[in-house]
Amino acid sequence: MEKRIELRVDQLSLTFKFEDENVAYDKHVQRCEAMIKDLIVEYSLEKIFISLEKLQGRNGYTFGYRFVVDNQEMMSFGYSDKLQNMGLFVEFKATGLEEFLARSEIDFVKFIQGLNKLTRAQGYQGKWKITRYDIAADLFNYGIDLTRIHNKIVKGTVKFQKLSKRGDTTIDKYIDRALDIENRVKYVGSGDKIETLYVGTRKWKSSFLRFYNKYLDVIDKGKKAEDKCFSSDWYRYEIELKFDVTSGTSFFEAVSRVKTEEDFKVFHAKQILDNFRLVTYRGNDVSFIGDIAKIASGGDFGHISANESRSFELDKSKQYFISGKSGIQSLIYKIKKTEGFDAVLDFLNDMLEYQEKEYKPNQSDVLYERRYNSDTF
Repeated sequence: MEKRIELRVDQLSLTFKFEDENVAYDKHVQRCEAMIKDLIVEYSLEKIFISLEKLQGRNGYTFGYRFVVDNQEMMSFGYSDKLQNMGLFVEFKATGLEEFLARSEIDFVKFIQGLNKLTRAQGYQGKWKITRYDIAADLFNYGIDLTRIHNKIVKGTVKFQKLSKRGDTTIDKYIDRALDIENRVKYVGSGDKIETLYVGTRKWKSSFLRFYNKYLDVIDKGKKAEDKCFSSDWYRYEIELKFDVTSGTSFFEAVSRVKTEEDFKVFHAKQILDNFRLVTYRGNDVSFIGDIAKIASGGDFGHISANESRSFELDKSKQYFISGKSGIQSLIYKIKKTEGFDAVLDFLNDMLEYQEKEYKPNQSDVLYERRYNSDTF
């Protein structure tokens, strides 16, 4: 099977720090509300997510809004009427960011650059900073065994290189501190079948690694059908970065300087290497880290993962089924061969009956239904 690496931003939160943090109470509320409205209009967020709810009293922010689909939060805004130094907070959950980029038909870099253009055009005085930035490498067909990796970490035959300190003056490094990673490795699963490794700490402004079986994750949660996954050998190497004001502003500016998807691929790969580089005791990269290093040096091994739109396209779905890629084709063939054509018709009738009486719409269905209704009426 073909080895493949897909790079993506999984979750994102930003804060706009206003230059003047001592304006009158009502003026601060007005500028936060105006900026939220401008962002919603600029990026057509109400058309993408449909349902907007008010928020009060969360994470230190006294007011705000959130977009919710099928009881799941997609993104939110928050601000404090009393603590102006908290600025305006904007957060995209993983599903929300994926859906936003797919529906708005812009890539991540253009979105970041657009934020600066919007605030300048509307006359908001201040700077954006990235508060949280989750970068992920989806690894396909590497034969990864997290139990073996964990055991090797314990034995010391593989290790994570120490992280760069926040005080490093190199412009491309934004890491908080060197951590004693070997003492912070945790796992989920039994000792002989580990499916998730957690490395580092989520406390303070630091970096944290989740290394897990993404195939099982999407199948168990019903996010994807098996036949729509590129491979069942699918692991995600995901790093959660958190920033203070200074480093978050620098990181936002660094992302803003990325001009193309190819440059972004290199930038993204470098952040993975700077944070959690898994190497042998001799300092050699393990297999997938070596390939990420090739991407970081400008190689073309990796891919920018396409953000998968959850909007339904009937013709494409029909073609997918007719082309034979759907697993249902194989099932129908087997029923016909073993029980005859009439049994196939009975099977299809049973499917429709189940659909009518038992099927519960998933998140993708709800998104489509709301968009269909909003586009129709």
